[in-house]
Amino acid sequence: YSQLLLSGRLTPAQTVQVEQISVAGKRATELTRQLLAFSRKQLATPQPLNLNEVIQNDELMLRNVTGEGIELTIHPDPALKTIFADPTQIQQILMNLAINARDAMPSGGQLRIKTANIPAIPGDPAQNGRNARVPCVELLVEDTGTGMDAKTLKHIFEPFFTTKDAGKGTGLGLSTVYGIVKQNGGWIRVKSEPGKGARFLIHLPAVEARQTGGVSTERTPGARENASVRGYETVLIVEDQPAVRAYIAECLRNSGYTVLEASSGKQALAVSRAHSETVHLLITDMVMPGMSGKDLAEALVRERAGLRVLVISGYTSDGMEATRLAGAGHPSSSLLAESDFQVLQKPISPSALTLAVRNILAAAGDPDSEPGRARSLTR
Repeated sequence: YSQLLLSGRLTPAQTVQVEQISVAGKRATELTRQLLAFSRKQLATPQPLNLNEVIQNDELMLRNVTGEGIELTIHPDPALKTIFADPTQIQQILMNLAINARDAMPSGGQLRIKTANIPAIPGDPAQNGRNARVPCVELLVEDTGTGMDAKTLKHIFEPFFTTKDAGKGTGLGLSTVYGIVKQNGGWIRVKSEPGKGARFLIHLPAVEARQTGGVSTERTPGARENASVRGYETVLIVEDQPAVRAYIAECLRNSGYTVLEASSGKQALAVSRAHSETVHLLITDMVMPGMSGKDLAEALVRERAGLRVLVISGYTSDGMEATRLAGAGHPSSSLLAESDFQVLQKPISPSALTLAVRNILAAAGDPDSEPGRARSLTR
C-alpha cells in the first residue's frame, strides 16, 4: 500500500513518511525471509550461475559494507565451473559473511574471498554420514578477526545465537547462510580459534551434477520484462484476507484489468460460473479454508480450458509443493499441469504483481512458451 501511495500525489513531507513505512515493511520482509532461508523453505529462482560474476557485481557493495579499515582481496578461479543457484541467495551469503567478518574486526584487518573448483563435495556428518562425491565449487571467506572458541563454534549456525551486544545483531546472519547452502545441496564448515580469525568454506555442487527434476526454474524471458505491464484481460482474484484481496484488486484495476473477486474457493466457482465471458487468469492464495488454491485451480481449469493460474502464498513450502505438482504432471493435477502455472511469493509489490500478471498473460500468444512448465517468480 505504501508503494501505491508513493505513486500518487503526496507532499514532500508525506513522501518521507510513507517511504519510512515502506522501509519498515521491507525490513520485516527480510527478517522473515532470513528465517525461511534457515528452515530451507525460502522460495528461490535457481539458474545457471558463475560465482565469480556474482562476487564481481557485488564487490563495490561488499567494500562499502566492510569499510575503509578492512582490506578486501578477491581471488577468483578463472576456470570456475557453473553452479545452479538463485543469485539473490548467493548475494545474501556474501553479504552476511562480510558483515560477520567486519564485526569481528573492529580495529580493521583483512578479508579474503576466494573461489576454486574441487573434485568432490566433502561428506556432511550431519547427513547420516552420507558422503556425496560430486564435482563442486568452493567459496572461501576468511578474515583476520577476533576468532571464536570451540563453545561458540558449536552454536554459530543456530537462529538468534549471537555474541554481539544487544541491538547490534539479530543472530540470523550465519543461520541464513547455513539454510541457503543446505537448500542448494551444499555444505558449509568453519575453522576458527580465538585471536586467529575465522575461515568459512562453502561447497556447492557444479551445475552438471545438479538434478533439477521436472520443474522448470528458468526466469521469464527478459524480452517480456520490458513490456508494458498494463492489460485489458479479466482476472479472478481469490484471497480469504479482505485487505490483501482489495490491494491486489486495486493494483490490477489501476493497470487496466477487469477484476472479479472471491473470498473462498466455493465462492470463486460461483463467480466464475456466473461470468459468461472469458476469464483469462486466476490469481489464488494457496492456503484457504475449505478448498486449497491448488484444488480450486484444478476445478476451474477443468471448466475453463486455457485458464492461466498464478498462485500467491506466504507459505513457501506449500507454494513449492504446488509448483512441483504442476511441473511434474502429478496424476491428481494433470489438468493443472496443462495450464500455464506460476508461483509468486508474498509480500508482493505492485510492480512485481503487474509484471507477473503481464508475463503470464503475454505467454498465451507466445509460440515459444511451453504449457505445463511451472515458473517461480520472486521479488
